[in-house]
Amino acid sequence: MTRPVVAVTGATGFIGRRLVQLLADSGYTVRAFARKPQAQAGPKGGAVDWITGTLEDRNALDALAEGAEAVVHCAGAIKAHSRNAFLEVNGGGMRRLA
Repeated sequence: MTRPVVAVTGATGFIGRRLVQLLADSGYTVRAFARKPQAQAGPKGGAVDWITGTLEDRNALDALAEGAEAVVHCAGAIKAHSRNAFLEVNGGGMRRLA
């Protein structure tokens, strides 16, 4: 039986890495999104497939979401040089992901 795939952005962040662990431990196949390459082994040997990219990279976002049962968006900026930059990272990234 194929395990459901859940895609997670911000998979190396404070919330994302814990969510990836929980999903993998619960039997989901996790497709985790990170800006920098990660080791392919999942947390505690869980099923995690790492996708490297940014929220500006359409091909990486397509690879992340393809065939996923659900997408959990945990990526985002907590600070930026300006309000517009903050909104572009968070709002723009969410629009491209959707």
